[in-house]
Amino acid sequence: MNIPTPLPSEGFSISPRASFAVFKSFPLLGIATNSLTPKLILFQDHIECRVLKTQRRHYEEIESVDALQTFGTQNVILFWRAGILAFSANLGKEELLIALLHFFRDRGNVLGDRARKILALHPK
Repeated sequence: MNIPTPLPSEGFSISPRASFAVFKSFPLLGIATNSLTPKLILFQDHIECRVLKTQRRHYEEIESVDALQTFGTQNVILFWRAGILAFSANLGKEELLIALLHFFRDRGNVLGDRARKILALHPK
């Protein structure tokens, strides 16, 4: 999957299987989930994501981006600078996870250890 550069003005929609509000300190522990209408849309200067309600966040609000791969899941995790919660989305496909990690890295967002290891195995 290729994420277009520049992003279209209407945004580029990623279709996650599910989204989660997770604790930053323990991202395996979710406090909310959405498997009916999850959302992750990339715009030039911000993203829109939804677990319970749609949030608009600027890329500068992202402290770091990490990934979690387990049996049947390919999760991207966005750690916000403020608050105790992070946004996690199960993308379903490793190809999509890799594309998103490249996208965030290329925008200058800090990647976590797991994300960097994944990209080391899948350079552009």
